[in-house]
Amino acid sequence: MFTPPITGIFLAFFFACTQATPEPLIGYERITFASGKTLAYAAFHRVFQDAEEALRNGNAPVFFTETPLLIRPWERLLIIRQNHYYEGTSIELKVYDYLGNLQSKAFTFEGSPIIVPGQERILAGQRSSHNMVMSSFLLDKNGGLVATVSQPLCTHRFVVSDDEQVFWILGARLEGSSPVGVVGAYDWKGNQLHIRDYFERGTVQFSYGGTVYALELAEPEMCY
Repeated sequence: MFTPPITGIFLAFFFACTQATPEPLIGYERITFASGKTLAYAAFHRVFQDAEEALRNGNAPVFFTETPLLIRPWERLLIIRQNHYYEGTSIELKVYDYLGNLQSKAFTFEGSPIIVPGQERILAGQRSSHNMVMSSFLLDKNGGLVATVSQPLCTHRFVVSDDEQVFWILGARLEGSSPVGVVGAYDWKGNQLHIRDYFERGTVQFSYGGTVYALELAEPEMCY
């Protein structure tokens, strides 16, 4: 499992494999594919000098960055575009094969992508402090939509199991004046395997496919 370092928080793990097609050559703001095709990308591009002007123009991005990322087990190249608005950000994903062919239309969401090599999945986990988001998305290795997964309005984080067989969505809701934690476990087709409320820090466990999965839970809290 790998989360691209959009926020600089996550760690990356790559898996070596033998490629049938030479991998693209990534240079500064230009990528060259084995087919001879080239693709330009913008490491940084400012669209508006004034953030309020961007807001007046239909809440267009103030600026955006584009990051190329090789997923070697899949022989795929991701272009991860992060749009920065007057308030908030969004991610736009494009997936190319090693010959430079775009595999599907761009997919846009709010949050961070988590790459799961062994399952050939991209978890487009949504979180936002500015917009209501109540679902996340599972994409295949070509960026196509596999499933939409419902989640709490207040979602804190996404966790992939060490064996990459399941993932959790952790969030909370308010009952009266007290936060109640919500944790759900899912497979890579988007099926819900387990869900429960929790009221204090502890451990949640469930069995799936002959394996017992456990996750440490923090004290429930609401999003701010």
